[in-house]
Amino acid sequence: MTVSTMMIRLRTSQWWTRGVKTGGYVATVVAVAAVWALVTDAGWISDQTVPKLPDIVDAIGTLASAGEVWPNLASTLFRILLSFAIGVTVGIASGGALWRFPRAGGAIRPYLSAIYSVPLVVFYPIFLVVFGLNDWPVVVLTAVITTIPICLNTYLGLQSAPQVLINVGKSLERTSAQIFRQILLPAAWPAVLAGMRLSVVYGVAGVVSLEFVAAQTGVGNRIQYYYETFDVPSMYAFIILTLLLAGGCVGLVLAVEVLTMRGRR
Repeated sequence: MTVSTMMIRLRTSQWWTRGVKTGGYVATVVAVAAVWALVTDAGWISDQTVPKLPDIVDAIGTLASAGEVWPNLASTLFRILLSFAIGVTVGIASGGALWRFPRAGGAIRPYLSAIYSVPLVVFYPIFLVVFGLNDWPVVVLTAVITTIPICLNTYLGLQSAPQVLINVGKSLERTSAQIFRQILLPAAWPAVLAGMRLSVVYGVAGVVSLEFVAAQTGVGNRIQYYYETFDVPSMYAFIILTLLLAGGCVGLVLAVEVLTMRGRR
């Protein structure tokens, strides 16, 4: 068997694996929609609890015509991406600092882990006073959530980097900054990506949940509004749009992983 034949088979196997995963996702969505339609059409659940799918589709069309869909989706997406970008930047830098100063890292890491148990929405009044009634309180609070997993995973990735790589960098007379950028960060990148996958999930959940109580726009705000006005189809319309938005954000991170890890597996 030639090398070219082996490469063709490997690529075919990879495409087959991806196709199976994609088919599984599509089949899951179809199955959920079928069960939903069966339950609602049979009248097993009240329309005031779970509306029929055609009613939700009609609600999405009505909301789009009224100009409510895209502005609110854009507001939520902006907050998610900005908080995620801050989380990536600060998380990698702070993770590197914890690794560079191990005593400080050992003292700080338990507190970072403990922050997960704190409902950060309680700090919203303080941030509202500091930043005013705008996007920044939501963005900053969510950025705190997105920073922590990237910071901790960056630290763990740097900790697990082989010492021989650092020695090679020193033998080539690289500076500390060059060793970090060219050797250590690429070695820790798989762990950083794992932190990014967690971070984007926390970012979506954080932004949408804070929009319930701390925003005048966004899909979370719209879900709360239509819940309070008993417009169930419109509420479910924005819930479904939120799920699609979350899937898109996770897909973006997975695309970054595929692009940056190409050739390393």
